Amino acid sequence: MGALLAVAKRIFATKKLDVCILGLDNSGKTTILEAMCGTLQLKNTVPTIGMNVKQLKSNGVTMKAFDLGGQQRFRSEWLRYAAECDCILYVVDAADERRLPESRYEINRLLEDAGFAQKPILIVANKCDLPHMEPERIIQGLNLDYITDNRWAVVPISAMQRTRIPEVIKWLVGYAHN
Repeated sequence: MGALLAVAKRIFATKKLDVCILGLDNSGKTTILEAMCGTLQLKNTVPTIGMNVKQLKSNGVTMKAFDLGGQQRFRSEWLRYAAECDCILYVVDAADERRLPESRYEINRLLEDAGFAQKPILIVANKCDLPHMEPERIIQGLNLDYITDNRWAVVPISAMQRTRIPEVIKWLVGYAHN
């Protein structure tokens, strides 16, 4: 009877995962969140003031996603919220190479904080429906090759086209189940 109860608990148990969505302003964080939740409506979004919080469920994982504003004035708050999350979704506008150095600065600032030690990071290269940088260029531009304490991956997507959004969710679910 105890073994049956243990199996039932595993089957019906829901894992919880807090995800922090970070990135520069206009990288598509809110659009990605809406696409992940299945609530994306093709309209112009307004810049996030503060944060958006949404919850979604997939494959036995309940994810609470915190989409933090990417404007310069909100970036000082990233550390406070992201340190409490289980993993980071860091969004890069793959169609805007001129902002790659600024994005590298911000991700490195996060990684220097002790609260981020060994926290997994999924780099989401958004806007791949436009002329864009290849993942190798983003890896090089963000100096990801030098990140050894954190598990990381890069997934090129188009949030507006909903391209590869399931891969983002799959990565998050996979992390929660490990």
